[in-house]
Amino acid sequence: MPLSPELLAAALALFAAQAVICAVFSAWLARQKNYAPARWFILGLVFGIFGLIAIAGAPHIFSGKQLEAFKRKLAE
Repeated sequence: MPLSPELLAAALALFAAQAVICAVFSAWLARQKNYAPARWFILGLVFGIFGLIAIAGAPHIFSGKQLEAFKRKLAE
């Protein structure tokens, strides 16, 4: 049973929308965790929800200033 062109177009549009949404959230989360947002945007675009899950599970990278502030806060 072949798919109708309208159904195929709708499925493709849904897939593209999901990929873009995952890419945007992946980039935003990457920026919050001090990773390269452009790289994670591409990963989220290509891998969709799996890219988003990957950056969500990645540890936060502290910069030098953030790490020192965190250590001072722990010492208090």
